[in-house]
Amino acid sequence: MEQPTKTGYLDHVGRTFGGLTAQTDFASRYYEMCQQHPIISHRLFSCKKQDVVRILSEIGQTPQWDGRDKSYSFDYNSDGWSISRGFVISHGSVEFWFSGERGTERAGSNLAIIARGVIEAIDPAKVPNPPFPRPCCHSLEELQDVLRNCFQLCQVLFSVLERMPKQ
Repeated sequence: MEQPTKTGYLDHVGRTFGGLTAQTDFASRYYEMCQQHPIISHRLFSCKKQDVVRILSEIGQTPQWDGRDKSYSFDYNSDGWSISRGFVISHGSVEFWFSGERGTERAGSNLAIIARGVIEAIDPAKVPNPPFPRPCCHSLEELQDVLRNCFQLCQVLFSVLERMPKQ
């Protein structure tokens, strides 16, 4: 398997995945979400598991909970792909990931890395600062908005996988 390159942060299918992702509005939507939900250091947010589960239910998602790392995951199979989506919340910051596997093919990472890889491949001068922002939440309403947006971004990434040729 090819190692990730400096300009892409994507695995061996990454060039195709990254190229097809660059043809979408994924990166601009991700960075816009992060700008709409910035870090406000004096307002750290925490919530209970049952609040998160309720929010997820309201947006039509049923998570698998992993108490070891306090993550929520959502796995499914579609069009030959085994898809994994999930997130952790740390001090109000949401770290969301998306990955797909089909046979020996793999693509994906956390959304911040995918967005940066796309921007860096298109125009390295436009990589934002900080280079790997995460959306931050300061209320349950903000958390619901961020999670809804992240699931929509995952749909964009899944549409990219559907367009990838079989290896």
